[in-house]
Amino acid sequence: MEGAVKKGRGAGRRVGAGPGSPAEWEVLRDLAFEGDYFQVLGVSPGCSTSEVRDAWVRLAARIDVLKREQAGNLEAIQALEDALRVAEDAFEVLSDPDLRLRYRRALSPVGEEQGWPC
Repeated sequence: MEGAVKKGRGAGRRVGAGPGSPAEWEVLRDLAFEGDYFQVLGVSPGCSTSEVRDAWVRLAARIDVLKREQAGNLEAIQALEDALRVAEDAFEVLSDPDLRLRYRRALSPVGEEQGWPC
C-alpha cells in the first residue's frame, strides 16, 4: 500500500523536479545549441506562420518565467538569455517564407528538399 502512495506523489512533477534530472532551463539551453530552429520553437517543418508566432510567444513567456524563478542563479540566467537569442533568430527565420525555405534547404541533404511541404 505504501508503495502505491509513493508512486503517485511524483506523477505530476515538471522537468527537472527529480534528483539527477536536468532543470528546465538546462533542457532549453541544450535544445538551443543542439537543435534546429524547428525543434527550438517546437513546431513542425510544415507549420504555418501563425503557428510559428504562437510557439515563439509561448517560449518567450516561459523563458521569462524561468528567468524570474532562477533570479539568483547566474548560470541559469545566462543560459536562458542565450536560449532566448536563439529562439529570436528561429522566429525571424521561420516567420519569413523565403528565409524558411532557404533554411530548410540548408538543413536537408541534396535532393531531399522536396520532401517537406512549404
